[in-house]
Amino acid sequence: MNRLGAAWDAVVVGGGPAGAVAALWLAQRLTQQWHPEPARRPRLLILEQSPETGPETGVQTRTRIGESLPPACRPLLRDLGLLDRMEGHRPYLGNRTLWGGGVSTHDFLRDPQGSGWHLDRAAFDAMLQAEAVRHGAVIRRGITVRALTRKDGTQDGRQDRYWDGYWGIVTSL
Repeated sequence: MNRLGAAWDAVVVGGGPAGAVAALWLAQRLTQQWHPEPARRPRLLILEQSPETGPETGVQTRTRIGESLPPACRPLLRDLGLLDRMEGHRPYLGNRTLWGGGVSTHDFLRDPQGSGWHLDRAAFDAMLQAEAVRHGAVIRRGITVRALTRKDGTQDGRQDRYWDGYWGIVTSL
């Protein structure tokens, strides 16, 4: 038991795309490892600094420059079982950049993976988090991690603010 309220198999700091995918990937791999014990689900905690995300929360959802995924992400999304969940995001067919006086164009028309996606970022983040939760992750919101204590007791001297307003140190597992 620790200050986060339970014994966790893993704690993921950050609930954005990288954190949610890390939790989902961990949940899937740990479930495979524990297959002989089907009732055992991984205990994963995602510590998220921001409040609830998603289109229904009023968070800005318009497409912005840089809010896209290239076709190279298709194999990862397929392996995670998320490829069919990308409907609703606009196709991303390539890009054109102007840098230092030169123009560079990269189209995905001949890419063997197909097109990428312009993301509705709030909807994408919410989908990834929901999928991680469906696989057993728990999300604690409103937490800013400022330090981790390692098993050997070393830490970087910063502290964390827990969802109940308590300040303390998160102990890594």
